[in-house]
Amino acid sequence: MHPVDDDPMMASAIGRCSNNWTHAEATLAWIFASLTQTDHTIAVTVFSFFKSTNTQSAVLKKLAKISPFMTQDLRGRLTRALKTYAALAEGRNQLLHNPIGRSITDQIYIMLRTPVPSTGGIPYEAKPISSSEIDGLSAKIRAFVLELVDLQKEIMKAQHPGNSLFGGLFPRD
Repeated sequence: MHPVDDDPMMASAIGRCSNNWTHAEATLAWIFASLTQTDHTIAVTVFSFFKSTNTQSAVLKKLAKISPFMTQDLRGRLTRALKTYAALAEGRNQLLHNPIGRSITDQIYIMLRTPVPSTGGIPYEAKPISSSEIDGLSAKIRAFVLELVDLQKEIMKAQHPGNSLFGGLFPRD
């Protein structure tokens, strides 16, 4: 049995986590659009070239510093959000960039690379993983996306003061 293909709960949990992550990245791209005061299509295209979390964060922090409408409070919120983003990215990257297997005792595990593999050894260590653990990460990402959406609303309000349209642009469900 394949640990993901033959386990609908595991496959669904990984899919939910991956989908929630794309919402985080998309919201960060919208923040990038606001900070650069660029058309969303162009901004999303440019932002997609920043592949690493560190690069994305560095670009957004620098833009927030030079943006004329970003307040100290908004910069602080963005900086804190980007720290959360980096922490969540670590868990997401572990999940999506390492092999998942099944032991002979039917235990599902993820193979995490060891920082310094032993000579002649396998450069991975097995760690048990469950769909509920993945759903926990997914829930953290989903909550983070809601925080980002709130931050994006506040950035747009600061960018366009007095325009009530931006208060209802991103409804919360």
